[in-house]
Amino acid sequence: MSSMLRRSCLVFTAVLLSLALAGCGGGSSDSAGSSSDAEGSPTSVTPTSSAPTSTPPTSARRSSSADCLTGTWTMKQDTLDLLASAAVPISGITITKGGWTLDLGGDGAATSEARFTAAFAPVPSVNAEADVFWKHSGTWEVVDNDLDLNMSQTEAGVTEVRQAGIAAPGSPLPPVSGIQGGPFECSADRLTVLTTTGSQPLQMVFER
Repeated sequence: MSSMLRRSCLVFTAVLLSLALAGCGGGSSDSAGSSSDAEGSPTSVTPTSSAPTSTPPTSARRSSSADCLTGTWTMKQDTLDLLASAAVPISGITITKGGWTLDLGGDGAATSEARFTAAFAPVPSVNAEADVFWKHSGTWEVVDNDLDLNMSQTEAGVTEVRQAGIAAPGSPLPPVSGIQGGPFECSADRLTVLTTTGSQPLQMVFER
């Protein structure tokens, strides 16, 4: 396999991974589209949703469950690895390091950032790694005991791919859908959100 084709396989696999993970919760991307940056640079797009305003919180957001949600939550590497194995249609993929952070502000603002390294075999007997990241911002609220997230992409990219000890720049990612939320359970140190990817139910587990 030529080096160009091999690199294309690596980036394609990393793109599948990011789309499957970030798309948890369904819905299409809210982004306007990717930029025309040169290959190897993360793409940046302009979110279509308006910035969170200083409008007073709704009564739903002031409920005890919403108070529990407020703060910074982290999905650690081992939990993200389990989510990837369930959500990504690629055999043998693992998340070797990194995590996913979800910040829910008391004013209704929300941000989400994932940075991780994925190990996989794009073709038989070819082991590879890719460094992937994406960022989203928007708003959140509690509606009928569901965590409702309205997120749009701000940045996304594959920063580097590696195979057989050789590293190469990654490629910009196409628009990545933000997580949509869903029914949740919240305690002082654990947040579980029941969501879906396609028709498959998944649990997203965050800690703090």
